[in-house]
Amino acid sequence: MNLPHLSISFAAGATRKLELAIENCTIPARAFDSEQATLIVFGTPIHGNNIVYNEIWAEVTDDGLPPGFLGDLNGEFLLVTLDKKSGTLRISSDRYTSIPLFYVVDDSGFFGSVFYKDVRKHLNRHNRSKINEHAVFEFLWLQRLLGTKTYDSSSSFLLAATTLTYRSGAATLQPYWVPSFEKTRASVKDSAHQLSGLLRQSIRRKTSDNPGRIGLFLSGGTDSRTVLGSFAEPPASYTIGVRDNNEVRVARTIAEVAQSPHRFIQINEDPYSDKLDELTMLGGGMHAFDHGIFFEPSQQVAPEVDVMFHGHGIDYMFQGMYLLTRNLNLLGRRTSFKRFDSIGQDFPGEYINRIGHRLKDINLVEYVVGNRRTEMLEKLRHSVEEIQKLGEAFCRTPDDQWEYMLIHGLARHYPFTNLTSMGSAVEQRVAAFDNDVFDLYLSLPKSHRLDGKIAKNTLRILSPKLAAVPTANTNQGPVHTALEKDARRLLGLVKRRVGLERTRCLRTPAEERTWPDRGRMFATQPGLTDVAMALRKSEALASLGFLDMDRLGRDIPDWLESPGDGSGATMTFLVTIDRFIKCDQ
Repeated sequence: MNLPHLSISFAAGATRKLELAIENCTIPARAFDSEQATLIVFGTPIHGNNIVYNEIWAEVTDDGLPPGFLGDLNGEFLLVTLDKKSGTLRISSDRYTSIPLFYVVDDSGFFGSVFYKDVRKHLNRHNRSKINEHAVFEFLWLQRLLGTKTYDSSSSFLLAATTLTYRSGAATLQPYWVPSFEKTRASVKDSAHQLSGLLRQSIRRKTSDNPGRIGLFLSGGTDSRTVLGSFAEPPASYTIGVRDNNEVRVARTIAEVAQSPHRFIQINEDPYSDKLDELTMLGGGMHAFDHGIFFEPSQQVAPEVDVMFHGHGIDYMFQGMYLLTRNLNLLGRRTSFKRFDSIGQDFPGEYINRIGHRLKDINLVEYVVGNRRTEMLEKLRHSVEEIQKLGEAFCRTPDDQWEYMLIHGLARHYPFTNLTSMGSAVEQRVAAFDNDVFDLYLSLPKSHRLDGKIAKNTLRILSPKLAAVPTANTNQGPVHTALEKDARRLLGLVKRRVGLERTRCLRTPAEERTWPDRGRMFATQPGLTDVAMALRKSEALASLGFLDMDRLGRDIPDWLESPGDGSGATMTFLVTIDRFIKCDQ
């Protein structure tokens, strides 16, 4: 299948020609035109409680769209306006960068695309595509990029709630909305009642255009069932997996409880080897290739569904996924009880070393040639400091700043290619990308999100029956408290010790979940094993100039022999970069 393409180009000078190119792309696009102006609306913007287009066109002036109006717009969108008289191009992102924009500006004009691969092609045609090795190191360390940077020095990423103005060969940026971290005094219970109502409202808003057949990618976890419980009428649900395993069986039970028609979509034992290039370029090399796992299932769903929903965003907004916490130990055993850790005085250092999505169990610095180590770490630190500085005007505490590191561009968050791959054949919409839902998240004290308190209470309010179905990962109830979890684990351990029970109640193995284990997939799938071994002599990786190829050459066979989470992640990231550079040449 051909990869999607969506680009905008504007020729400066006398022609002032605006061109839109769309191929194999499911992102909705509406165009309006007059003698004075052009408007292109991507996505599903919401005003009030309805998806709107004409109302936006009515607001276009010689100065584009008013900042106040943009601040009132809800939903997922990217808006492009052209004032024909002055030759001024303006592009506004939403609060979530749900439709990302990568762009290049110069005297000849503007070129931008939703997909970084297209910007790279544009730069390659003009011999301006030298790889930024510091950005590559940042990806390897954090599993994502921060701020506006890309893999080159010529292009940029448009941050959230920002209007880009291009005129006379130059671009300026102006935020039209900034987050407020003012905290609510409402209790967890009251906040959960509010969230349950807002999620239901979000679903109504995001289906106000009567989109036709609605589907939901349903896992055996908590997030997607929370979205399912927010529908007044349950959509059809789809679960992917290598086999009909525990994840699929739990999802099927969830669907039955919600009375949602359910279909299991079986994927290959090795869902990646024959699609590495496509999955890598779909994420522009800025997201690990395995997060594009929905690429093929999306093709299978497309004949049956017009719009897909899923559970993205519920975890990092309401389950406290990236709060700085530590599990308490009792008698030498790790418990489910968590306590907060303070961020401390060195914010960049804390973030670099303790953010939850960073590379763990492997010391990346050991795989950097000795004379480049200090430089790479200093550049990474500077990258964090740049975002920290952007948030100084509205972040009151280090905890606010910690959240802002995530939300300044959610399309940069490491699993975003989940959404891109879901949307490769069918339009996808995110229930959590609603301004009222988002504002509530920003207002919550971190204590409300510790151990997912608000998420658990919200699920119980939305559907007590769904809250009673155990999760696929732990085979425990999704609303169980830390005490209940540990008590059940202890009881299960005692029963197994005395021979009364053989089934496990602890975390289920990778074979019983959707995503293949990163370490084991390289060790057990011949195609991926060959790809990993080829990294040892990769000219693409060697061309970066900072990786210790001899050390990688020695250690990769050991990683394949004794796979682990850290080594599996490292190989995944290295394969992504290797394929990106090769495909880019």
